[in-house]
Amino acid sequence: FVSLFAVMKLKATFKQDSLLLLSKATTSISQGSGNNIGGARCTWELCPATVTLAHRVSSAVAGDDLVTNVMLHTSDLFMESKIESKNANRINLQLPLQGFAEALKASSQALSTVLRLTKRDGAAMLAFEYTMPGVAAGSAIQQFLPVEAILTDEQAAVIRELSVPEPEFQLYFPGVHVLKSMVDRMKSLGAHHVRVKVQKGPEGDKATMEVACESGQAQVATKFPNLAITMEQKALPCPDFAEVVMPISRLQSLIGVCSVGVQRTVLCVAQGRALLVYMGLSHGVGTFMCVAPVSTE
Repeated sequence: FVSLFAVMKLKATFKQDSLLLLSKATTSISQGSGNNIGGARCTWELCPATVTLAHRVSSAVAGDDLVTNVMLHTSDLFMESKIESKNANRINLQLPLQGFAEALKASSQALSTVLRLTKRDGAAMLAFEYTMPGVAAGSAIQQFLPVEAILTDEQAAVIRELSVPEPEFQLYFPGVHVLKSMVDRMKSLGAHHVRVKVQKGPEGDKATMEVACESGQAQVATKFPNLAITMEQKALPCPDFAEVVMPISRLQSLIGVCSVGVQRTVLCVAQGRALLVYMGLSHGVGTFMCVAPVSTE
């Protein structure tokens, strides 16, 4: 840890509008972490080209973790930056998720924010130095966030890994948030699992998605017709039909994690395996991706 830190340099000035987007994305991930929020960790990879935040909600079942990645172009996140290391100028930091979300939220309301990797009392820290509106010039606020670990590329890749085969359907969707009230109602009726079905339309370029559940009290189903199919980065043609069944709590976690403002949302269905959400962040500064495997809970 000490030897890795000694050869790293990180100093950057945020673009405040992009910092606000990163703050909102991190807050969404933090809120979607459920009961383990206090002990949740994230990985932040910084390099001259991109900055990637990764979080994994661990499960007792192998391959069952809910994984989220937020990628921004370094030049869109920072006005100027110096990111140096002996690892091809890549820096992988393990951070406390809640503390990182709080630091980003506080500094996103500032007039300007400078980020530094430093040491305090012998411990590695991320330092946020910012000036708030109405505060006299030269009266900058400093906030320090402990760095829990400096990871190797291999360690960071395990956390970022989105190991799901190509989905059967990729659908432009109004936004995952539109499912929240419906899913909350399903759970209040005692439903434990939810079924997501996609049926391709006769012309082949659109599909209907149905979200349904059953409980001892009622059957609830909502259809989303005429959703456009996108074949971007997809090699195989869409079948006529695909579905996944997952615990309703897993879908609630996915909705919670993905409650961030975006330009567009693509909802993907991998038959019997997972739901995937790909979102383009506002102003085209990056992407937000989340994979929710079908849990066996």
